[in-house]
Amino acid sequence: MYRLFFTLLLIGSSLTIFGQKNEVITQVDSTYSYVKKSWEAANRVLLEIQKCNLATSINEIQSIAVKARTNIEEALSQAGNAETEADGAEGKAQEIECPAAAEGAKQAEKYFKKAKGKFDDAYTKLSDSSDEDRGDYLIDYLNSSISVISDGMGYLKKGTDELNKTLKALEGCR
Repeated sequence: MYRLFFTLLLIGSSLTIFGQKNEVITQVDSTYSYVKKSWEAANRVLLEIQKCNLATSINEIQSIAVKARTNIEEALSQAGNAETEADGAEGKAQEIECPAAAEGAKQAEKYFKKAKGKFDDAYTKLSDSSDEDRGDYLIDYLNSSISVISDGMGYLKKGTDELNKTLKALEGCR
């Protein structure tokens, strides 16, 4: 009787732990989805800004900057969602006592927060450029935006690398 009880208890706890690992995996998958959306929106911004090379007037460049600002807003929002989901993955990994996975998710969260900060800087620069009437300043704002967006995308990549480490670490947990 005791043997049957302990066997059932062991099976039940194993299934619970496996289910909890799946919760971490689900949270990480959700994070990947937000990162992908943020990356795509940031790429759209860069493509919009490239159109400035063909623009023939300051008004046209300002119009492009407004359109780019809408896309960077999306990149910013999605990076924030990725940060939140990575935080959730960290919490789930801590619940199942998987410190390496929790640390990976924590690092990913930090990188997504940095990406969000860079995209916020780009949003400000694009806002400033959409109101700028002096061509040389307008070009400076746009070039600066490109640099900051590239930095933000670099942080998205670093965060994704940390998510990959999180999943790998999860394999070694009970």
